[in-house]
Amino acid sequence: FRVGLADPDMRSLVWWFVAALAAEFAKDVPFDSVVDVAAVKAKAAAESKPAVVFVTQSWCGACNNLKNSMNGNAKVKGLLQKFISVHATGDAGKQWQAPGKSDGYVPRVYFLSPKGDVLDVKGPNNQYAHFFSSADDVVNGLNKALKQAGREDL
Repeated sequence: FRVGLADPDMRSLVWWFVAALAAEFAKDVPFDSVVDVAAVKAKAAAESKPAVVFVTQSWCGACNNLKNSMNGNAKVKGLLQKFISVHATGDAGKQWQAPGKSDGYVPRVYFLSPKGDVLDVKGPNNQYAHFFSSADDVVNGLNKALKQAGREDL
């Protein structure tokens, strides 16, 4: 008796295991339904709020770690209420590249002013400006974005 990945039952078990590792943001993380760049900028302007955009992929281990870190963090969830918060995953993330660049890594986090301008909020890794790997990194970025956007009053 031999079991390997050629065995359909084993393949199903492997895919189930991989799917179980693929984390998603919790339902109580306050994401908006808009994902399109123009729609996010319009909503930010209409509500006079900054925006934060999380670009992730379901297969990405670092993305899943970020999601798990944020899911249990009340501070980050509270701060996200002050933003138009967007989660762009899969192909929707392609439109969220740094202006003039082709960022080939995920997760990426972009911060926009209420006018739609990309704010100069960088993650802790100098080589990957938009890479935020933990809820603590995101909290620091959200606070910097509020300050840069002049919306500390929110």
